[in-house]
Amino acid sequence: MISIKELRSISQLSHKDPTETWYSKNVGRRISIYITWLLLHTRITANQVSWVGLLLGIFGGILLGTGVKIIALIGLLCFHLNYIFDTVDGEIARYRKNKTIHGLFLEHTSAYLTLTALWVGFGAYCYSVNGGNVLWLVAGFVNSISFLKPVEHAAVQTLFSAIISSSNYKNIKSEDEDILEEEGEKITENKIIVTLFRLFFFNEKILHAITLSILLDILLKVHVAPLVVLIFYGASALVRIPLALWIITKDNWTEKMYLKIINKTKGIS
Repeated sequence: MISIKELRSISQLSHKDPTETWYSKNVGRRISIYITWLLLHTRITANQVSWVGLLLGIFGGILLGTGVKIIALIGLLCFHLNYIFDTVDGEIARYRKNKTIHGLFLEHTSAYLTLTALWVGFGAYCYSVNGGNVLWLVAGFVNSISFLKPVEHAAVQTLFSAIISSSNYKNIKSEDEDILEEEGEKITENKIIVTLFRLFFFNEKILHAITLSILLDILLKVHVAPLVVLIFYGASALVRIPLALWIITKDNWTEKMYLKIINKTKGIS
């Protein structure tokens, strides 16, 4: 069987992601490659791994929402495992060379639903440990809705609908995930905006912020920490959604992506 070093060169080094963070590269991928290696000895598919990751996320949200300290910590662990599995599914698909548009859609949808579970669970946690104030439940729910990324999701959904209706759909299989990811990063050239999004609004950064706030609450009795995180991200929705709408409509992202993928497949039998 292939060695870990060889597997890493195929499933990781061949996949260049300009948005990859230090944590993803030096923690997430260092762990995920061993899980990937083990699963490659089985018949488990990349899509099945995505489903396992989604179930971990939903279960984590339920545990986090109990407000019981030790159970909440286990819930956070489930979310961090979800983060690892979100890397594993792509590594399996790249090794087996069976990446598909359907797989990409499942991966993105799973990420949205997991983030929703995280915010709902976090809101319930704040509700439980802060005197049962219903405002924290509402804040968690509002964050869960705002982080469904309605504008970005609508653009991607439109793109998928256009591709599926295309006569070239049967030719769109591998490598198109890379096209979507690479081109998606070119939606804007405003480095200040991109930097702010990378610092605060990537799913990984949100998970870290929530994790840190809960650890501060449980270990150091800084009970205000979770509330600050909840309020900060809720207020940011007033800026994020209009900004996303402006970026996508300004650069005609959906049209550009459609033409790039469809033109790529023309003439392929």
